[in-house]
Amino acid sequence: MSKRFSLLILSFVFIFILSSTLILAHEAAWPGKRLAGVFPNAKNFKARQVTLNAEQTASIEKATGTKIGTEEKTPTFYIAYGIDKESKSDKLQSIGAVVFIDAVGERGNMEVNVAISLKGTLYSVSLWKNKESKQLGSNEFLKQFNEKKKPEDPFQIGKDIVAAKGSEKASQAIATAAQKGWFMFREVFGKKEGTEISPASIPQGTSKDKQKDESSDKNTK
Repeated sequence: MSKRFSLLILSFVFIFILSSTLILAHEAAWPGKRLAGVFPNAKNFKARQVTLNAEQTASIEKATGTKIGTEEKTPTFYIAYGIDKESKSDKLQSIGAVVFIDAVGERGNMEVNVAISLKGTLYSVSLWKNKESKQLGSNEFLKQFNEKKKPEDPFQIGKDIVAAKGSEKASQAIATAAQKGWFMFREVFGKKEGTEISPASIPQGTSKDKQKDESSDKNTK
């Protein structure tokens, strides 16, 4: 094996290792600001990555009429923790969960935040990255999702969703993402509207988690 060939092999190995490191670093970045925008009253969040089995995947696909991509089969739910005002305890309790769903509009990819309450209702839908019309991120458009009662609703433009003007494709993509995220939550936690999530089914927050989340968030500023 020539010296030149050996150097070429080493170069490829170095590039591969560097690329893998960058990918891992991207995946490890803590989305503190993004989560805080969804649940501003939360004290901390804890991630829980799950793997959808074949039955769960088929159920979501049938319900939404869409295909679940490879990455979507291993969604990460961010459990929000805060102080329950109705409770006498000052201990942190789970107050909701967020899952990020990718969508495609007229101008490219969008990142949709789908937040679910612990009662199994749709808490909110918001956009993180949006190159589309500003109307898609407006309260006028997004509040339609907060009024949803169940994921079985149509979530279709022209039926129960009014599209943002000039952004019909993106509007439908956001609606589908919201419905998909809601069904994912139901499949993972096995809860429907009006039923509380069992504390044993999700990670519990701790002061250590809070410190970790805050320090991670500072590093991203």
